[in-house]
Amino acid sequence: PDEVAEQRERLALTLRRIEALPAGLRDALHLRVLKDQSTEQVCAALSISEENLFVRLHRARKQLLS
Repeated sequence: PDEVAEQRERLALTLRRIEALPAGLRDALHLRVLKDQSTEQVCAALSISEENLFVRLHRARKQLLS
């Protein structure tokens, strides 16, 4: 029970940190990772190139880990 509570707490913290990201990084991460959309779908939705998507995902992950 304590472990489940800790996992929920970590998840809630991570979701709050994702919401605090700049819009471009947040949207890319949300669509690709949380909604599990394909690279092509995310690029079309955000009107960006694959390279730009990968840069945004890298920057978002880097900010979440710092």
